[in-house]
Amino acid sequence: MIFFNFVFVTFVEDEYTSPMFPYTFWSVYQRVLEYIPSTNNAVEGWNNRFTQTSGTRHPRFLVFVDQLKNEPQKTGDDIEISTSGVEKRKKVLCPLQ
Repeated sequence: MIFFNFVFVTFVEDEYTSPMFPYTFWSVYQRVLEYIPSTNNAVEGWNNRFTQTSGTRHPRFLVFVDQLKNEPQKTGDDIEISTSGVEKRKKVLCPLQ
């Protein structure tokens, strides 16, 4: 019952109360209509690549700064690849037999 009350107070509107966060704040319906991403997958992908190239999840500060300096080149390479029409090869998780 406590969780139900939390959800109701936070997200649901009735004739007597307004929610803490209006539905326009958390609804992704309009974003979908406008073809805007409704998730942060692109940011997660960038963070994953950044972690892989640094070799650690928490690089030293100067390593981090050096990586940021190289980022415009990586982004330019990604744009060139995506606009060239050449499809990137997908990783094969397990070979087919």
